[in-house]
Amino acid sequence: MASESLDEERSGDTRLVVLERNALVARLSVAALAAGVALFAAFVSIGFAPGIFGVHLVGIGVVLRYVLGRRNWASKRRERAVRVTPAGVHVDGVLAVPRAGVADGFFQPRAGGGSSVRLVDERRRVVFEAELFDKEASAFLRVLGLDAASRRAEFRGASPIGSSTVMHVVFVVTLFVVASFAFDALTAIGVPASPLFTALAMLPVFFAAMAPSKIVVGVDGVLLRWFWRERFIPLSDIASLSVGDLREVLLRLASGETVTIHTTNTRRNLSEHHRQHRDAVYARIVEAVNAHRRNRSSADVALFVARGERSLAAWRSALEAIARGDGSYREAAVRDEDLWRLVEDPRAAEDARAGAAFLLRRSLDADGKARVRVAAEATASPRLRVALDAAAGESDEAVEAALAELGAPDDAPRTRAR
Repeated sequence: MASESLDEERSGDTRLVVLERNALVARLSVAALAAGVALFAAFVSIGFAPGIFGVHLVGIGVVLRYVLGRRNWASKRRERAVRVTPAGVHVDGVLAVPRAGVADGFFQPRAGGGSSVRLVDERRRVVFEAELFDKEASAFLRVLGLDAASRRAEFRGASPIGSSTVMHVVFVVTLFVVASFAFDALTAIGVPASPLFTALAMLPVFFAAMAPSKIVVGVDGVLLRWFWRERFIPLSDIASLSVGDLREVLLRLASGETVTIHTTNTRRNLSEHHRQHRDAVYARIVEAVNAHRRNRSSADVALFVARGERSLAAWRSALEAIARGDGSYREAAVRDEDLWRLVEDPRAAEDARAGAAFLLRRSLDADGKARVRVAAEATASPRLRVALDAAAGESDEAVEAALAELGAPDDAPRTRAR
């Protein structure tokens, strides 16, 4: 499939190898769930001893349904006539996957060949997958508005504690010490407790610490988030990137720092699945960086609307003056298309994009607001996303608060934990 055919001839069908869900395994998973529930009910109601194994059957059914939904395991390769349009994916002339049912899409490289484009729903279940290579996959996703230049993509990553053996050991030892102190404290105040009970009480803390992080790849940067901790890396700061082991993506920044993104907590017995997940994250970042470098900069307009070194009040006054076109800002009058270009330019500074959205705000109709929200949806930076959403909204207070969060380098208290 050529990229041009997807972009220019959306009405034409193309023969593709579609990786369809394995119907036999799907039926087995349902059968395991039903049989497991029935056997366990027999064990409880009439004492049918083998019925205790119903619990195991239910577990098997749950696991099968999970791997079928999330990994499209044991899929069947079928050649189909596929047509992709903004409305969704048509297979053999039928709208098989409506665009509204797709939450995300990405290119899934595979070391042994058979790379694919994968579409998932809001619960991250695979709703469509077909064998495609990188350029064709990018064109496929672009038609749906899911490519790296149009929309951010989210992936699961490792917990900061689970990603490192040293951090894991330190955390477990700390948890053991805390449990010991808790047991002593309860005993001292006369509360009945046992070491086992105290240790079990710490299990929720342990599992919370192992919770996966979130890797968000937007048109402007990469956001790494785990509970309240987050780090945003602008694409303009990424000098190069590569992969390490089966769970590492390495970002080398212009400053000389190397940021390691761990895509899973697993450190031993890494499998082909872990490689595929890592490669999907890596491919999306590569695509975003390449798109970012191709985009034309809006630096000239940004000089007028960015906050720079100004206070919030001075910045707001300057934007109002530009909007009126009076005083010393008369020569700074810009066209709406220049402002739109800046709002949608992932290479521009956050404060400049927010300032451009502020200037467009009063003239936005329903389509304009939708366009600003699309730009927000494609953005990984939390502060800029809030500012763009506020510009498309009705609340002046929300706009003021969002603008206050952007810009001036002396606003150190806003810096989040890294």
